[in-house]
Amino acid sequence: MKFLDTCVVQMLADKRDSLRRTYKYRANEIRSSLKKEGGEFAVPMAALGEAIIKIRDKNGIRSEEPLLELHRLLSAEVLKPYYIRNAYDTYQMARDIVRGTDDARDNISPMDALIVASAIAEPMCSTLVTSDKSLISNDTISRISLDYREEKGYAVLNITDLPSIIHRRLCLDRNKREHAELSVPSSSPRPPSAPGTRDMRRSSTHRPPWTPPRPPPARRPHRP
Repeated sequence: MKFLDTCVVQMLADKRDSLRRTYKYRANEIRSSLKKEGGEFAVPMAALGEAIIKIRDKNGIRSEEPLLELHRLLSAEVLKPYYIRNAYDTYQMARDIVRGTDDARDNISPMDALIVASAIAEPMCSTLVTSDKSLISNDTISRISLDYREEKGYAVLNITDLPSIIHRRLCLDRNKREHAELSVPSSSPRPPSAPGTRDMRRSSTHRPPWTPPRPPPARRPHRP
């Protein structure tokens, strides 16, 4: 299972999203790249609620279209809402993340901390997909995640950048197309026909060479 951060949900639902315009990604490219990564994609309820609030605050009266698209993605189970299972551990880790990143250089908001903590506490979650680089390279988050999941016997949680996933998938698709084009065999010339046989592959307009008609036989002279 892979968790999606708020920014990824916004990019999927809102075609006017600033990050989506910055990276110049189409919605089908994002969905296709995530699908090819495999597995289920879940959205923590904290991320889902934050995405709805940000879409409404940004778009105002034009927020109906992206909210309908978000509803369609949830109804089609392209995205699945995730409800916190281990509330105590999740909120405890979120508090530790906020306290451990309280300086200006790596400040993590309480909402981001809750989303990250939800992914850390879920044993089936293997990856958190985001575009927030402050979450990817944060030492406090890495330490808390490694300590908790090692203690519980969970696999290591990967926090991955969405643009790198899309770029890698687009490169792989391009390489596959180029390989397929190179592997197509070229058409070989047809062998010549055997001597004395007619080449049936020729066009129907082909005619044999013209030969002049034979002269009529000479008539014998008439004798009286």
